[in-house]
Amino acid sequence: MINFTFENYLQQDSAMRIDEALEIYNGIMRQADKEDEDFRTLWEDLIDEASKYVIVRSKWALQTQDERISVDASRSAQHNAYMSTLEPMIRYVYKKSDQDFEWGNLLGDRKKNRKRWGDFAGYLLLFNTLGNR
Repeated sequence: MINFTFENYLQQDSAMRIDEALEIYNGIMRQADKEDEDFRTLWEDLIDEASKYVIVRSKWALQTQDERISVDASRSAQHNAYMSTLEPMIRYVYKKSDQDFEWGNLLGDRKKNRKRWGDFAGYLLLFNTLGNR
């Protein structure tokens, strides 16, 4: 969809609002301990896989139908790889959390909210990039 508008995106089923994504990101960052080797490993894996997935997803709108068919399996595999790094991060944060974990429910179930989980990859990279300014 080359004629993307954020307003149109928000009208889609299970679209993630920016405030929801920020709440998830901040929930993770509240528990971030950059000295903790487990957190560092989980974070690096998450950012790496989210980056790979977002690149593939970003090209989707520019691809022909034949190109989409040829990369669809690898795009799905990359999406799965990204989600497989987000789940352990959520478990890690949940174990470390001494606060309300309501933000953890904003992603929804992985299988039922696959698109929503994918949307968070873009937000994650946005917030992380701005945070590294």
